[in-house]
Amino acid sequence: MGGMALKAWMIGGVLLAALAGPARGDQLVLANGQTLKGSFGGFRDHRFLFKTADGKDVSEFTAKIRGIVIEKPCYVSAQFVSKKFEQVQFKGYLGFMVRLSNEDGALEEPVTLLKSMEPVEAPAVLESPAQNAAPAPGDNGGVEETPPPAAVVPRLAPRPDPRPGPSSPAGRDWKRAGKWRVVESTMVDTISHGEDVDIEASLKKGVVNVVHFHLGSIHSSVRQGNYIETLAEKNKGRVAVRRLDLPDWNAEVCKVQELESLPQFWFYSRSGRLVKKLTERFTEADIEAALKESLRAQ
Repeated sequence: MGGMALKAWMIGGVLLAALAGPARGDQLVLANGQTLKGSFGGFRDHRFLFKTADGKDVSEFTAKIRGIVIEKPCYVSAQFVSKKFEQVQFKGYLGFMVRLSNEDGALEEPVTLLKSMEPVEAPAVLESPAQNAAPAPGDNGGVEETPPPAAVVPRLAPRPDPRPGPSSPAGRDWKRAGKWRVVESTMVDTISHGEDVDIEASLKKGVVNVVHFHLGSIHSSVRQGNYIETLAEKNKGRVAVRRLDLPDWNAEVCKVQELESLPQFWFYSRSGRLVKKLTERFTEADIEAALKESLRAQ
């Protein structure tokens, strides 16, 4: 067994052991196999928040977390790129998927689209007067007493990917590429797989074009790529995304374009004029501002 395979097997074994053992609080399983016990605290600035049993605050990026197991029901307010849940149950996290539950059933959302998550109060449960009435001592109302069900700890086991295909209302096809889930959108055309290409000749005419130099092994490239694709869908045909899907830094287009950082986003106006380049460190707010500037430009 190779070193990488052995490491993956050992980490998987540690996670399964954590899930199989008795739960004492929430559990945060790190990518290196370490398990921390305590309480889940939310998600902010691309990091999960966790307080250990000894009171230590932990803040970790998703790439460093293998899974989160929630012992008791935990209600949160969850803000994603294109949707928000005001009061939803957080069931756990595994495989870069956030697992939720509400009155409509189980939900799974990619962590790459998660912006924030904050614990909230559980919804109030209204009971009828008959339910509230206490029975007389030794009187169960003629109904056999049934012991309460045992608490069930969510098992974060891998599941088949249930994402909707191209015919779904969302029009998205979720595919696994490496360890990150990449969104394939109808607004996106891949114009290169690393070879040099005439970018301006590849632009879609009459709309704003965003050229994404994408390296799938970089978390920020997946997250921000998903974000710009969501913005393109919101603009209903006024924005097109052109992706250059790079296999590695040695790709021909990296050398020709003299790329020194990834990801990069180049914004072109409807007339094909280059308006803005985002090449160094930038945020979703910078992406939104560049897109708005390009939509206004001639």
